[in-house]
Amino acid sequence: MENTRYEKEYVKPTKRRGRISAGLFGWIDGAGVSELTDVGEGRFTCEKYVEILDEVLLPSVRALLFPYTLPFTLVQDNSPIHTSRIVKLWFHNHPEITVMPHPPRSPDLNPIEHIWAVMTKTCAKDVARHNRSAVVRSAQMAWEELRVPEGQELTQSLVASMPRRLNSVLAAGGGYTKY
Repeated sequence: MENTRYEKEYVKPTKRRGRISAGLFGWIDGAGVSELTDVGEGRFTCEKYVEILDEVLLPSVRALLFPYTLPFTLVQDNSPIHTSRIVKLWFHNHPEITVMPHPPRSPDLNPIEHIWAVMTKTCAKDVARHNRSAVVRSAQMAWEELRVPEGQELTQSLVASMPRRLNSVLAAGGGYTKY
């Protein structure tokens, strides 16, 4: 008898479950927000991050902030991508952007994490996450809301909260805080 287990009548189709996500890059400052960039599909690598730093971050920082608030201090977590040799070398070669140092296993104080959480909730309401392009479109629309006065107030207050965030962590001996 011939093996028939892969014939159509014997194969039960499965529905894809789970969330569809998209890698995005954007930054906020008290003066406003950058463009939101889709980093593409596939694995996010330190080489891809350097490409984004070169093609997205650096030009937008120079366009939006120069010459008033340089050097620009970037807050990022201790992701292996962010701390890789090639990324550290990139920042060394671009002194107009400094990186706020973080100790290992430090709490995530980055104000943009609040923005990502708000955007995730907004996108979840707006998109029946059928496909990646719908998720990206919804995220871009949510990001554009940061350009209106209410969104600008939110980004300004988050950036202004950095000294309080840092002092709170210091007061807690590096432990948990409300941030």
